Amino acid sequence: MNTKLLKQKILDLAIRGKLVPQDPNDEPASELLKRIRAEKEKLIAEGKIKRSKKTGDKPHYENEDTPFEVPESWEWVRLGQLYNAVSAKRVLQAEWQREGVPFYRAREIVKLAQFGSVNNDLFISEEHYQKLKEAYGIPQSSDIMLSAVGTIGKSYVVKNDDRFYYKDASVLCLQNIHSLNSSYIQLVLSSLLVQEQMYDKSKGTTVDTITIEKVGEYTFPLPPLAEQVRIVAAVGQWFEIVDDLESNKHDLQETILQTKAKILELAIHGNLVSHDPDDEPATELLKRIAPHAVPCDTSHYGNLPKGWCATTFEYLSTNIASKKYQIKQSEINESGKYPVISQSANFIEGYSDVDSKLLHMPSPIIVFGDHTRITKYIDFDFIVGADGVKILQPLISARYFYYLTQYVAKKIENRGYSRHYSYLSRYIVPLPPRVEQERIALRIEELFDVLDKISADL
Repeated sequence: MNTKLLKQKILDLAIRGKLVPQDPNDEPASELLKRIRAEKEKLIAEGKIKRSKKTGDKPHYENEDTPFEVPESWEWVRLGQLYNAVSAKRVLQAEWQREGVPFYRAREIVKLAQFGSVNNDLFISEEHYQKLKEAYGIPQSSDIMLSAVGTIGKSYVVKNDDRFYYKDASVLCLQNIHSLNSSYIQLVLSSLLVQEQMYDKSKGTTVDTITIEKVGEYTFPLPPLAEQVRIVAAVGQWFEIVDDLESNKHDLQETILQTKAKILELAIHGNLVSHDPDDEPATELLKRIAPHAVPCDTSHYGNLPKGWCATTFEYLSTNIASKKYQIKQSEINESGKYPVISQSANFIEGYSDVDSKLLHMPSPIIVFGDHTRITKYIDFDFIVGADGVKILQPLISARYFYYLTQYVAKKIENRGYSRHYSYLSRYIVPLPPRVEQERIALRIEELFDVLDKISADL
């Protein structure tokens, strides 16, 4: 279940007038617009706001087909008809402080939109804030702050006790000069209808950007004020239900991860597949791949199946020196001829065209993140990205060795960004017969595939 899409569907129903019933006693939105026009003319006459040259009071769709039908009491409007979009007075980087009044950039507005709070690390002095307040004004309660550069279109409604200033250009302030329902407008701004307008109108710029002129052109349906209140309450109730589903989804995802860990536990201890007494004992395999290795005490793993033995992890693979195949992080591109494999959680870190750094792989290898403990099964040629990549050439079944490495990586102590391979290499592990290794790997993949399908359907 895609809860993000579900929330967008709820918003779509809301802005089409299909989420809550209409009340014939509600004052039509057209009457609200008449009052807004009158108030705006008064504010212009008083010199408190300027008349917009591009965004007047004429509805965008007055003589055109609207994107969809809305209830009779609703009106299609442009944002510039309702709110006065302004930017901040420029605050120089030299004026930033480590304490004082919070100073928000687009990234802080994005976090406020997502979490309702932010751990801010930029401030301006109290004295500077007071000067800006007196000379240019500051965001007021129920104004809407909008991220306008990079991650655009994230909105935050200013609260009564909020006290901050913001960065010019990267954040816009939508002044609620007509005392409208900003909670409803915030829902509209997050709808696909308006989000698509934001990104369409930002095309042609290197970085996605919203300008004061563009923001005033966004069009959307406006219900009566009383219905706006009902819509905001209904959306809130539905979103709570969706959030509960999301929480249950996370619980199920965690259960799936725990189930995978249990499957590996059963596999490594010899409890996942049946055993064939005709399989060559693991001790014979160990003699061939590591003649000097001595089988270890198996008491740590209880009663291992007949034909199994225990040995040290380092005897099961050889190390391939990675330095000559390595490129710097800054040399990794978003596209190119060859994939770059690093120790990060990203399976492929990026790409490179440097032929001389290509590592040719005639057989599968395992990449172990010396700092991260991330384990990857690689069966193609690649270039090594940055430091900390251990390349292990399995001397046993490559697929089984991959799952064994995953298992042991979780067992060794997490030492943060310190090195881990030395602890991995000394770990005592059970070793099944060679043929059984393939059966175990196949069974793990069958079970993991089922769990992955369940996870994808959530």
